Amino acid sequence: INQVKSLISNDLLNLSFIEKDVSLIMSLPGLWSEDSYMQMSTYKLSNILKNHKEISISFEKSFFNFITSSMGFINRKFLLDFISSFLSLSSDNISKEVYQLILKNFKVYYPSEQFVLNSRFGIKNASCLFFKRYNYENCKFISQILRQYEHKAPGDLNSRIPHYKLMLVNFENNEINDNSLIYLGSHNLTTAAWGRIEKSNNQLMIYNYELGIIIPPKKDSSISKQKIFNDLGVVLGDKLFTRSDTPYLSSDFK
Repeated sequence: INQVKSLISNDLLNLSFIEKDVSLIMSLPGLWSEDSYMQMSTYKLSNILKNHKEISISFEKSFFNFITSSMGFINRKFLLDFISSFLSLSSDNISKEVYQLILKNFKVYYPSEQFVLNSRFGIKNASCLFFKRYNYENCKFISQILRQYEHKAPGDLNSRIPHYKLMLVNFENNEINDNSLIYLGSHNLTTAAWGRIEKSNNQLMIYNYELGIIIPPKKDSSISKQKIFNDLGVVLGDKLFTRSDTPYLSSDFK
């Protein structure tokens, strides 16, 4: 089994899937050295960005919008590791002011309990959602980045529970344009999927098999990128959760 796993991993690492409009991104289980992990996870996103020198990269003017059906424990380390590895910027000695801007510009969209209860098939169709109360109520979980998932689409899609893992990254301002980057795939918002950076960035620990596509910055691409969000019916709003209107916590409904 280990030999088969090794052969599969090596083949995937050597796979080139860069076309005119999309690139492939993957995560493979294992403890990876820098030579290997630069082709995976957020580091693959970083390599794509490096090909676009026209984009000014900074913590302060990078806007992340992540729509997910599953998330884990999002604390300061996870958030800064995720963003800094993507942007190829060091988060060492980051100021309080910059960190507050990062929190303001990083938004995670997830369904509320009320959204699920009002959905077409209710809780019995919510098995795709995963978010534990233990993580949500942990004092180190960054709850201020959470936003309520909202959906506007024709027909009864309004009432369907989303199983999306979709990310939109904008630069300079949080509007879709030619320089926007879109990820769509299987990566949920967890260290198991994207990996945990260890030993001063010298290794990356990944637990899951994940696969997705990246639609990179490209001239005259803004209309097609906006169409993706229109067709999926995703609304990037700013509706916060409250004590009476909480996220759907899957651990409460087992």
